[in-house]
Amino acid sequence: MRKVFYILGKLRDADVDWLAANGFRRTLSGGAPLLEEGKPVDAIYLLLEGRLRVTSSASPELPLAVLGAGEIVGEIALLDERPASATVRADPEATVLAVSRPALTHKLERDDAFAARFYRALAVFLADRLRSTLRRLGPRSEAGLRESTDELSDAVLDDTALAGSRFNLLLERLRGAQQ
Repeated sequence: MRKVFYILGKLRDADVDWLAANGFRRTLSGGAPLLEEGKPVDAIYLLLEGRLRVTSSASPELPLAVLGAGEIVGEIALLDERPASATVRADPEATVLAVSRPALTHKLERDDAFAARFYRALAVFLADRLRSTLRRLGPRSEAGLRESTDELSDAVLDDTALAGSRFNLLLERLRGAQQ
């Protein structure tokens, strides 16, 4: 859940409203793929509920990561416009908020303030992911995939309560849109 703090902690309530209004819920079950290695990525995803398992063709039976609520998926392909670098599947089910690449690109190109907040948040998120990955390098096992219990930096802690509120706001907006 802490990963969502990097993104939502830097965004404003209006940004969260935009994400809710322009994204759509997608539910995956039975190990269904969200992204497939080598294939184009058409959206960025925020994991709302459930788990996702990340694998690569080099070692499909040994997961690279198991993601929980609050994780972002598809962000690298958004930045470099290349195909997915890994396969991501529901484990065993997951619900995501999908924001299409065209809608997000349009928003980023036309709203400089949103773009600055979004890209800053994404940079901090990716830096943390890289640091976590480097700490986990070495012998890997299923047990080694548990969520990291690393402490958050003071800057992130400052945004934690706000980000948690924004995640709840996003969930409420999406629930209201379903009714």
